[in-house]
Amino acid sequence: MRTMLFRLWRILARIPGLEGFLLHVINARFIVGVSGVILDGENRVLLFHHTYRRRYAWGLPGGWMRAGEDARVALTREVAEESGLAVNVLAPIAVETVRRRTIIEMIYLARLTGGQFLPSAEVDAIRLVEGDIDEPIKPVQRRAIAEVRRLAAEGKLPERIDV
Repeated sequence: MRTMLFRLWRILARIPGLEGFLLHVINARFIVGVSGVILDGENRVLLFHHTYRRRYAWGLPGGWMRAGEDARVALTREVAEESGLAVNVLAPIAVETVRRRTIIEMIYLARLTGGQFLPSAEVDAIRLVEGDIDEPIKPVQRRAIAEVRRLAAEGKLPERIDV
C-alpha cells in the first residue's frame, strides 16, 4: 500500500501546482507568532502590557506573522503598530511549539532604535526592566530573557544576524 502511494505521489507531483496544493491539504496548519527580547542602550528588556491578555498581561512585544511574511519584518511591524517604537532585529533566540494548540512562537533578539511610545488598542503601557521581572510572563519568554541576559553578561550578544 505504501509503495503504491509513493508511486501515485510521483505521478501527481508532476502536475504544476498540484504538489503544493496536496501538501497544503494533508499537513497540519500552524499559526506563527513572533516576539522579541528587545534591549535598549542599557540592556534593559522592553515589556509590553497587552490589553487583551488575562493570564500574562505583561510580556515581550510581538504578534502574529502574515502569510509569506519574514519573521524579522513581522516583529518590526508588530512593534511599530502596537507602540510606535522602532527596532532592529538581530538574531533568533528560541522557537517553541505550543502542543495543545497549533501555534509556533519564534523569539528574536532585537535592539530598540527609536520612536516614541504611543498607546494602542493592544498595548497600553511599556516598561524597561533591568532586574527581575515580577509580573507573570510566559515561561518561554522568561527563559529567552534569561538566555539573553546570560549572553550579555558574557559579552556574547550578537550584533547582527548572519544568513
